[in-house]
Amino acid sequence: MPLVQIQNAKYYNEDHKGDKTLPKIEIELKKEVREVLVENLKRYFWNERNEELSNLGAKILLDFIVNDIGPGKFGRT
Repeated sequence: MPLVQIQNAKYYNEDHKGDKTLPKIEIELKKEVREVLVENLKRYFWNERNEELSNLGAKILLDFIVNDIGPGKFGRT
């Protein structure tokens, strides 16, 4: 199993108003990769922002980055 799996999708969707939105692409990370990325986010927030980020906060942020930002940047399949 690869570290990351991406399902194919269009680059953008149109909502009922005709606005273009990025597609929802579900990206699955291996458990070990997810754990490392969560710790990296927590460390980044502490080192760069002097803020403590909880595990839950880091997981939610990671989900947002991977599933909402990632497809627009990397998911042009």
